[in-house]
Amino acid sequence: VWGYRTDGSMPAEVRAGATPNHAADAEVGKWNRFFIRMRGSKISVTLNGVTVIEDADLPGVPERGPIALQSHGSNIRFSNILIRPH
Repeated sequence: VWGYRTDGSMPAEVRAGATPNHAADAEVGKWNRFFIRMRGSKISVTLNGVTVIEDADLPGVPERGPIALQSHGSNIRFSNILIRPH
């Protein structure tokens, strides 16, 4: 999602939709819990019980393909990942 909001070639409404509308990060040293729902090209993200992105359109996302988890240079861990097709 970060790539969509920082891509200057994307329309303003796509960049705005992919930008979280709240800061809901847990304090440093605590786990963040995400619920991410992707339906077609629409994504909604709930972080620590707060909806931070709702029905954002991500044009060009393929219907099927690999899922990537990434960090942006920080030490990060992932736990309890559940992927469920709809």
